[in-house]
Amino acid sequence: MLKHWSDGPGASFNESRTKALELVKVKDSLSDAVEEIEKAHGKKPKIIVTDARFGDDMIGYDELRELIFKQEDEPYLLLFGTGWGLAKEIMEEADYTLKPVSGYTDYNHLSVRSAAAIILDRLFSSAV
Repeated sequence: MLKHWSDGPGASFNESRTKALELVKVKDSLSDAVEEIEKAHGKKPKIIVTDARFGDDMIGYDELRELIFKQEDEPYLLLFGTGWGLAKEIMEEADYTLKPVSGYTDYNHLSVRSAAAIILDRLFSSAV
């Protein structure tokens, strides 16, 4: 996908998408990503995982947004799972588990792309 939008036919089709995807860095593992963030910021990032299931000790959007903006020098790494979610080992390593996206019903099935968009808006929207 990255190659399509950076070097392939997509690069000339949608230049703004090409520019946005230039920010993406692919890593072989979570530990490689954590290591790169630590090198860039001088400390390990706080790992935040997402889960579509409610559980104990989850952090809400307001609380996490407050942490992120109060501690601007603290790096954070937000992980999204697909299909069956993140591996148990990754969930256990996390510093925070974000509460699921939910509404007024028990229905809780969103694509990762939709959930990611909602979560990023809830955490970083200037109109919150």
